[in-house]
Amino acid sequence: MASYSTSVSIAAPLEVVYAVLADIRSWPQWSPTMDAVECRDPGPIRPGTTALVRQPGLRPATWKVDVVEPNRRFLWHTGGPGYRIDADHELALHPEGTMARLSVAMSGPVSGLIWVGFGRKTRRYVDMEAAALKRRSEQVHGPG
Repeated sequence: MASYSTSVSIAAPLEVVYAVLADIRSWPQWSPTMDAVECRDPGPIRPGTTALVRQPGLRPATWKVDVVEPNRRFLWHTGGPGYRIDADHELALHPEGTMARLSVAMSGPVSGLIWVGFGRKTRRYVDMEAAALKRRSEQVHGPG
């Protein structure tokens, strides 16, 4: 299994960071790695929620939410013949506010080939998303 994760300290309360993170419809407004997120279900994300995600340089993918733990975590996945990609978004209290850990894991018989072709871009996108989450959450929270 190929995987990557990154963590970022965010100077904003856990509830603020989770609200930004869980509002997947708004991601294209603040993350440079998202062109469009078309949520197919109304209301807040919950297990079973699906969304069509369009990212620069990647094929559109339908993601399905597997786990939602409000103010703590959400996990979703996408996949195709011979592979599955899980993306986890975990939050924890931190002395400066919130620690966010974003991770992606690819599994399945062709995941190694996909990682060879897209691993570098995947790592870059995860890092960019973490930095964008930090900026957006701190912007929403405001000073101090």
